[in-house]
Amino acid sequence: ASLTDVKSLVDYVYDELSFDLDFVVPFAAISEGGRMIDNIDDRSELAHRLMMTNIVRLLEKSGSDSRPSVVILPLSPNHGVFGGDGLYAESKIGLETLFNK
Repeated sequence: ASLTDVKSLVDYVYDELSFDLDFVVPFAAISEGGRMIDNIDDRSELAHRLMMTNIVRLLEKSGSDSRPSVVILPLSPNHGVFGGDGLYAESKIGLETLFNK
């Protein structure tokens, strides 16, 4: 779930496979079961980076100016009402802001 991982994936798809993607449907999730707001840990940070930050990075590198990709964002109706799910809801709410960019 690093910048290097995202770059390697994009380079593989566009350079080695020579694909030009029409659609991108990114989805990744790491279980954070039982993590409440008072015990956010390194696993929660990793999950947030995977579910939000790296999706933004992937979008930055996908497509081209002449042929952009259509992206279907992995949103969720979970806006923190369930509890005990670490930063899952924050990641999904963060992705909602991409609609305005």
